[in-house]
Amino acid sequence: MHHSLKALLYCVVIMVLFSACSATESTSSTESASDSGTPGWFRASDFRSDSLSFYGYAQAVSTDSVIAVANATLQAKSVLETSLAEHMEDIRLELEEAGETSVTENDFLITLRNAHVLAQETSTKVNGVAVEKGGYFLGYSEAQISKKDFRDMMSNGFGNKTSYKTVFLGSAAFGDFVK
Repeated sequence: MHHSLKALLYCVVIMVLFSACSATESTSSTESASDSGTPGWFRASDFRSDSLSFYGYAQAVSTDSVIAVANATLQAKSVLETSLAEHMEDIRLELEEAGETSVTENDFLITLRNAHVLAQETSTKVNGVAVEKGGYFLGYSEAQISKKDFRDMMSNGFGNKTSYKTVFLGSAAFGDFVK
């Protein structure tokens, strides 16, 4: 009996310490959340762009507000990179259909993939907020990369492969996408 009382007391102390160390407030945001708790800047669609930047959005759940926002930010950056990769593949397919054979070469494909994969590392968190909902936190995050930074990143990613760079980055499809 004495052993079970010690175990119970130990569990209670651990639970008290755990709850005392966890955050009780959501992280701050530049904009307030709506009545539903969703921030006004958050978009239900995972990806969007405007005249200056590309954006990725995501949500994550945690018992800690900071972790919820951090996980949402990682996911938003991943969404951003994945969406940009899909657009780069669409441009590559458009060039292939137009008869550009170099875009089907293995070296080109690897170079293209390596060029856009840096978007996840290059993007930054623009907004992040956690909203408490029934004992847990729902983190919202928006990641962004400017179109200029994306163009520069892609150009650097092609490195000294000027023929690939000219074909892909000089294409009307890529120009339209990043303008």
